[in-house]
Amino acid sequence: MTISFTLSSTTVKIPAFVTVKYTLTNNRTKPYPFKIKFTVDGIKEKTIDKGTVDPGETKTGSFSFVAPKTPGTYTVKAVSYYFINGRQYTDDTDSHTLRVVEEAPPEEEAPPEEGAPPEEEVKCTKEEFRNSMVSTYRDKAIGWYNSYSPILNVTSTVRQIYPDVTKATLTIYGSNLSAIRVQGPYDYMPPALTTETKVSNWEKGEEWERQRCMKTGAKDYGKYYWVIYPCKLEIKRAEPKADIQYIKVNGESVGKGGSKTVSKADITIDVGVKNTGGKGDITVSMSAESSDLSWGKGDTKTVSMDAGETRKLTFSVSLPKPDTYKIIIRARH
Repeated sequence: MTISFTLSSTTVKIPAFVTVKYTLTNNRTKPYPFKIKFTVDGIKEKTIDKGTVDPGETKTGSFSFVAPKTPGTYTVKAVSYYFINGRQYTDDTDSHTLRVVEEAPPEEEAPPEEGAPPEEEVKCTKEEFRNSMVSTYRDKAIGWYNSYSPILNVTSTVRQIYPDVTKATLTIYGSNLSAIRVQGPYDYMPPALTTETKVSNWEKGEEWERQRCMKTGAKDYGKYYWVIYPCKLEIKRAEPKADIQYIKVNGESVGKGGSKTVSKADITIDVGVKNTGGKGDITVSMSAESSDLSWGKGDTKTVSMDAGETRKLTFSVSLPKPDTYKIIIRARH
């Protein structure tokens, strides 16, 4: 079992919260229950029960604690334990130094040599992030808007939010470097976006990519960034499709259409219609005709329906006299 962790900052100003991100891996040949105890200068801060960890399995997590309120240098330590028949055994440790100060110290820089030009700070650039993105999607893209702008098939992702989607593509625009935004750096990889947030960003024209600076000699080498590219989401939805479920006259079923003998002049016709296609407008028309075709009346209702939605539409009809009437219902999209 190996335990390792990072601190969100190793130097903090009073008062401050410190976030711990840890990784626990069982490199033994059997599953064992494991716990992790975190301390700051020997004072117990938090114990985490990870349950049973299988061989080769890795578990991660994070938590925050209040930094000590007295300036000084502290040791943050993590100890992992495993258990056999209820007995506790120490397995692995990791530690980091945390410095607590009253004022955030300025970074000390050596004065430049007299007459020497100022040293240029080397960092990862938008162009390098863009090129890395293009390389990532080189074999995954279904097409290219231009040499820096891949087109991706995101149907399965978008369909989790909009089930009636038949096809969805995302074009990530990388040719205009000035339109690319960068947030960071971060010492650890930011958490992944939820599907809902990801699709919402696409609809706003933003593709958020987690990227890491791997430029040798860069000041931010190994740091993580959110790189935000302009994008365009294109969605194709299934056409709406109407399906009559039932027809009732004064509460009595007449199947999906037919004749009905009524004993009073005012009737109510309830129609159940289901949209078996994609979201859109469904139009239902009703007509009632007397047996001798001397009288007839019709009405139409149009409603917007989600995919899979079933709705009841009600028509009220005043008949000239009690008689046998033919009820006709039609639905279209």
